Amino acid sequence: MVLAGGPGSRIHGAFKPDLLVDGKRMVDWQRQAAKAEHEILVGHSRHAIPEKGMEMVWMSGKSRGPAQGLQVALSRVVSGPLLVAYADTWWSHTPGGADWVGVCKTQGGRAWDWIGWEAINGKTTWNRSDVPAHTSVRACVGLYCFGDLDALHAAVDEAMTDIPGREVQMVDVLQRYEPDMSVIDIPEWLDVGDSDAWRHADDVLRGVA
Repeated sequence: MVLAGGPGSRIHGAFKPDLLVDGKRMVDWQRQAAKAEHEILVGHSRHAIPEKGMEMVWMSGKSRGPAQGLQVALSRVVSGPLLVAYADTWWSHTPGGADWVGVCKTQGGRAWDWIGWEAINGKTTWNRSDVPAHTSVRACVGLYCFGDLDALHAAVDEAMTDIPGREVQMVDVLQRYEPDMSVIDIPEWLDVGDSDAWRHADDVLRGVA
């Protein structure tokens, strides 16, 4: 499942799945990496252009974040595991197994979903905050795999109910998802979420960065 329901404001309203990186559209890179049997693209209704070979799920109105996209599309998913990718996430191959979150060490200077460690309870924590520019974090790269669809339904619905009136992030879902989630490094990850990041990703894949 590719989540592309946001307005694309950091890339001047462009539809992220159609962004070209090294001459190939982002959605084609993602389909190549995922190799999924059933593919769903969640997009905003103003981008209502069918994607051949993918089931299209369209949202309308103001976006309430990634959790809303999941909530809208989950009724179309009949079995797990479910791979969820943000439309601006590039990766080269998909890890096996289920119930994991992809992360990569990256620099601050913006808001990130990031993982921490609670030493007292001995467990991973899921966080979202502005990270100082000269600080590095293990940031969530927008790549998740959920094995328990009933638990995912419950976590998404609970997060959407608990947090009215604002965007509901994936960390809000992770905090409510019952199975333990593993953390998997995706070292080759590239961010294509804004204009500078897109240019960097294009340079990297063309071998000029």
